[in-house]
Amino acid sequence: MTVKPNIAIIILAAGGSSRMGQPKQLLPWGKTTLLGHSIDQALNSQAKKVFVVLGANVDEIGASIEHKSIQLLKNKGWESGMGCSIAVGAKKALEEGFDAVLIMLADQPQIDSVFLGELISEWQKKQQPIIATGYDTKAGVPAIFEKSYFSELAALEGDLGAKEIIATNISNVVVLSHSNVIDDIDTLETYNKIVNEYLEHHRKPDDQNKSNFILE
Repeated sequence: MTVKPNIAIIILAAGGSSRMGQPKQLLPWGKTTLLGHSIDQALNSQAKKVFVVLGANVDEIGASIEHKSIQLLKNKGWESGMGCSIAVGAKKALEEGFDAVLIMLADQPQIDSVFLGELISEWQKKQQPIIATGYDTKAGVPAIFEKSYFSELAALEGDLGAKEIIATNISNVVVLSHSNVIDDIDTLETYNKIVNEYLEHHRKPDDQNKSNFILE
């Protein structure tokens, strides 16, 4: 049996989706949801454990993923910003003795287990303590932080997130670029754009009139 690296994935899914008007975590993606897809990719990676941080609409969203092999973490202070959710996950990872955490968002469906594997493989080389995803001239999540950064992550609050820690420690960062442009889904317009791009890329010859969002 292959021994998995001692790394935990923290999926941030606590937001209230104010610009969306509905819980974006539950928007359809293939035969699951945006959050379900993110969880599936995380579970298919080499990570030892997957935490999902919930906040807004916790009961509704939690019920949709209760069959998944993950551990739910509740962020009671979710309204204060993403930093609080990262802190919740980092404290749990520190408590359970992980060597690193991989922080990812629930609304980036272009991120798959293959890319997560690339991040983890780069971390295993031990060349730098932070492995981040490249966005033009910036770096952000998904990103891996070794345990030496857990205390700093656990102290985050408000809207300060992982990218601030990446920016201030850029000399300790390896940046990997994804083959596609990675979009955060904050509006229905962006969601529909990404859905249409995915459908077009994966469309089969007999699917020209398919209107239902079922990705195979």
